[in-house]
Amino acid sequence: MDTEKEISPTALTEDERQNMRYSIVDYGTYSSDHSRLLVYNEDPDSDYALSVYYILDGTEVICDDACTCCDYIKEFVLPDGVKYIGESAFARNYELMNMKIPKSVVSIGKYAFEGCKSIYDITIPPLVSNISEGLLAWCGSLHEVTIEGTITSIGCLAFAGSELR
Repeated sequence: MDTEKEISPTALTEDERQNMRYSIVDYGTYSSDHSRLLVYNEDPDSDYALSVYYILDGTEVICDDACTCCDYIKEFVLPDGVKYIGESAFARNYELMNMKIPKSVVSIGKYAFEGCKSIYDITIPPLVSNISEGLLAWCGSLHEVTIEGTITSIGCLAFAGSELR
């Protein structure tokens, strides 16, 4: 019996790692068709450190770990049409203050915003039905989460270490 392993839409397959053509735009490394943001390459030695990064129109997937540990970014602007935010996609961005998640998003991976200690509030869009494990864990300034749809499950540690009451 032949069974296929389900592959996360936010993870790169081995074939993609070996054969993908890339496009680099304003410090972001995208798939050649710009539908997937693979990684944001912050330049710590640059005199021009971005505080806001605009993810390209047409991007549908923010891959796992794509924008993690960016020291200077205060806001990532996601275009309408993004569907998937990968695991730890924006984790440990200590200066990240503003994060508007488009209504088109259907899935947000585990620990996507973990350790973003400057986020005060965030809105979970209506198509997201699962608040994943550690989603907003250790976001020390987090005071408010607005949920626009129906949540069917909340993962462990989803809000651990936040100021939610």
